[in-house]
Amino acid sequence: MAAFSGYSRVSSCESRETQDDDDSGLAEDVGDVNWVELICVSRWAETRRRDVRKEVDDLANLRHCASLHLAQREFAALKAAAEAKEVDLPAKMQLAKDLCEAQEFVTKLTEEISKNSANLLPKEDAERWSAEGYKEWIDRLNAWEPIGWIQRVELLNAESGQRYLIKFLESLCLDIPWCQAEILLQNNAVLMGRLRSENVELSDSESLLARHVFLRILGREQDLSQDFLEGVSTLKFQKRMGGCAAIKELFHHCLTARKEVCYSASFAVTPALQLFHQDNRMLALSLKALADSGAESKCFNNPIGAALLYEAMQQTGIQVRVEAIVDFFFIILLIYLGHEVRHFKNPNLVPILLLTCLAIFTTAFNTIAVAAGIQLYSNRLDGFLAAVSKHLTLWNMILCSTDIFSAYIIARFLYQLLLNMQKHSSFGAECVMDENGEYPDACYIFRHPNFFSMLVLFRWTHAGLAVLQMQRIGVRIVPVVHAVSRPASLFFMVFLCMVVLGSFHAYFVFPLPDNDADSLDGLLETFLKIFRLEILSDFDLNELEGLDPQIIAKMTGKGGITGSIEDEEGSHFYHRGIRGEFVILSVLVTVVAMNVYIGLLSELYEAAEQQSNQLFMHFTAEVRYRHLSRLALWETVTCQREERRDSKGLLWLSYNSKRVKDPR
Repeated sequence: MAAFSGYSRVSSCESRETQDDDDSGLAEDVGDVNWVELICVSRWAETRRRDVRKEVDDLANLRHCASLHLAQREFAALKAAAEAKEVDLPAKMQLAKDLCEAQEFVTKLTEEISKNSANLLPKEDAERWSAEGYKEWIDRLNAWEPIGWIQRVELLNAESGQRYLIKFLESLCLDIPWCQAEILLQNNAVLMGRLRSENVELSDSESLLARHVFLRILGREQDLSQDFLEGVSTLKFQKRMGGCAAIKELFHHCLTARKEVCYSASFAVTPALQLFHQDNRMLALSLKALADSGAESKCFNNPIGAALLYEAMQQTGIQVRVEAIVDFFFIILLIYLGHEVRHFKNPNLVPILLLTCLAIFTTAFNTIAVAAGIQLYSNRLDGFLAAVSKHLTLWNMILCSTDIFSAYIIARFLYQLLLNMQKHSSFGAECVMDENGEYPDACYIFRHPNFFSMLVLFRWTHAGLAVLQMQRIGVRIVPVVHAVSRPASLFFMVFLCMVVLGSFHAYFVFPLPDNDADSLDGLLETFLKIFRLEILSDFDLNELEGLDPQIIAKMTGKGGITGSIEDEEGSHFYHRGIRGEFVILSVLVTVVAMNVYIGLLSELYEAAEQQSNQLFMHFTAEVRYRHLSRLALWETVTCQREERRDSKGLLWLSYNSKRVKDPR
């Protein structure tokens, strides 16, 4: 390590000692983590954050060495192949081109590392120190525990711009082109022997219709699992497409109108194996740390973040499907219930009992998720406070409040039906109208249709959230929701609401017959006139003046009647004032303000669309975290623990770069 020590600033033993000193302020067990200090700006946190920045710089330099080492191996392999006599002329020409590109890449990396190391790099021994840096990068990350990784992410989350956070995530893995991956695979005699025995070839081609839609964790090269063999060879493809598989693929083609069916996979290797050997509690904490970095943080635009999300999706797939089925079954029951209430005023007891069970299930489902999430951090009082701050979000409050409202309305409905059991021999009997034209024995929902309408709206919103988790839909719609919910959009809407309220006040002071301050319905009707004018550009000048059309009828000589409809004459006190106010409001609000907001939304959506993959994966991570929290709580109750696995070597990943990385 003598040559490499100039680059890394310390020897191998000194490096490990320094690393231990840097970690002295970070807890080694999840129960000892000071979560409040990690997410706040304090002197302790800033000291730890400064140490983590230095560590990130070292890891980034080691990653550069690893990249240079692989490039040098590629260059050596290409050079050996170019010098081989059995290679024909066209192959030699292609090899010469690849050789030049590899040489340029090696030279560029060498200059970059030399610049970062302040000219301490012994350039004459580049191959040796790059190999040593490659080994040091693997050994250091192999030894990392997930709890240390989580604390580093939490510390770097607080920085403006999160430059070091993104640099930290990038230093944990190394993207390798297929030419380098192929050389590494060909050097593995056991792997090539297995592939030759099955008469298959290496291949970076992936199917867009595969089960792994954006990423595949292939596993360790040393293990040679079936997933690894399929991921790097043509074993992933069927020999012939026929039967149900062909019908399914053709149907998928017709449904998506997609012509391309294959893509060239991108490969990455990471030594941080212990991040993928976690129990559900540690995986939930890891996913929450990435999600808390923000929707635009780009934490999921790299293979590490995408791989952790993929692991969470694998663990929570059943729960997501169950929740979606419950939401849509809820809607079907509401459709049936609406039909029964409309026709019989008192529906049967069976759908009410089913709705009650579903409402209790969904309420408990989301409430337990929030409580389980808080329990992950509640090792002591400061952890409980940090957990509350992490989970007291608008998202959680909306979900819990809508579920509680649904359960309350259905419980009131069931309670009222049970009270009427003594009056009705069976449920579902049609109610009789009394002399006042009312139905005294009608159910609660029939007598409170506003609550029932809100219940239907909330349940459709839940079903829409389930649909947004589908990749093909969510990656296109989530940016729309993100654009609308940006601070620039929300503050403009707040300002617009103030303008509408001011306009309503200015219009309400006119002494019109319809401007009745003693009636809530009168206030609402007056407000809707201004709302229609300024927001919808729907207006009637006579209606604004409170004028009604008049019918002028005359008798004809033959006993007939002729007439015409004329406008009522307005008051000279406010006729011109209302017309002038109409001109000002329609120009400034209806035309100017609304078009400015449309332009603002267009700009926000264009920016969000450039980050569609990150936004979709962040939304998915927030949803999957709730399910992981429940699984972690179950593991805690049942005392289940993940067995520790061998964490030596490199983990291989293959992914679709178009679905993981964004152009911005």
